[in-house]
Amino acid sequence: MARVRLNLLWLCFILGTLSSLLVWSAGCELGRDRDETSPALAEGPTLADPGGTESEVGEPVGPPTEVSPVFQHGRGRAPMGADAIPTYFLPEADGVTAIRDGLVGLGVPSGRSTLVVERLPVPVMTHDDLLELVPSYHLVGAGTDQAAVDALIDDLQIELHEALIREEPRLEPPASPAEEIAAELLPQGQPAPDVGAPWRPGVSEAEYPGGTWPSVRLDLELDGADSVGQVAFEFVSQQDWIDWRPEAVEETDQEWELALYDTALSLRTALIARRPGGVYAVFYDPCVLLAPEEDGDDEDAATQAARRRAMELLRAQVEEFARWYETSIATPDTEAVSD
Repeated sequence: MARVRLNLLWLCFILGTLSSLLVWSAGCELGRDRDETSPALAEGPTLADPGGTESEVGEPVGPPTEVSPVFQHGRGRAPMGADAIPTYFLPEADGVTAIRDGLVGLGVPSGRSTLVVERLPVPVMTHDDLLELVPSYHLVGAGTDQAAVDALIDDLQIELHEALIREEPRLEPPASPAEEIAAELLPQGQPAPDVGAPWRPGVSEAEYPGGTWPSVRLDLELDGADSVGQVAFEFVSQQDWIDWRPEAVEETDQEWELALYDTALSLRTALIARRPGGVYAVFYDPCVLLAPEEDGDDEDAATQAARRRAMELLRAQVEEFARWYETSIATPDTEAVSD
């Protein structure tokens, strides 16, 4: 009987040992399968590990954004209405070709790739819009002198654009009427364009470094772009205005201005605020008025004369940009101008 009990004990010992060996072997197989199917678990430090860096979780730092001033050659505004003087508009393709040829001729690299800046907030700030926003008591000094009123509004427009992209508030007291008006409108004010203004539909508030301003949002496809450090540019044409705000050119008896120069200023501010990275230039159609026809005048001759003048003014914009590019971007010893 004792012999039988001993044999049973040995049998239990052997079975227990075999069971332990089988469990250990299965565990090894499972571990090997886990390592092969989930290699990331066996790799270097994760974002939560002490070996991780802050830059891994922060937003990537992109290339700097350099946006040139808008160089004013030509008024860039076309009177619209039944009695308005006709304007010669440069075709979009002709303007883009003239700019690209001018840049190449002046040694400025310009690409031909496609670059779209999506949902770009563009401040609504045409001459007509501002004229509706400025409190009337600011215009008393100008009286009935329309040229003086226009000059004040143009100065205000430039000051407001500079204020919108200014990172720090201006500390000095206003030194001009334009600065005084801008101080009233930014940053605490949130003015809205007049209901009758051509930019009214689709306008909503947008934030800029220096305050908020009524804006429209555009998917801006630049006319010239390249991803390898070349200049990206936009030529603001009559066609752009129609594409961006088609309701602005509906039939109306009221007089207003198709403002391409003003739009160029707004696009510059929008690009500086968005900081998409790269070098940018914004040009615009000079909007040359056609000379009034007299008996015996050749209409084609007047149109050709206006076209030549428009091309001269556009080339002057390109030449000024090339000088800015040479001193601010291309010259390594010169500190680049960053907006």
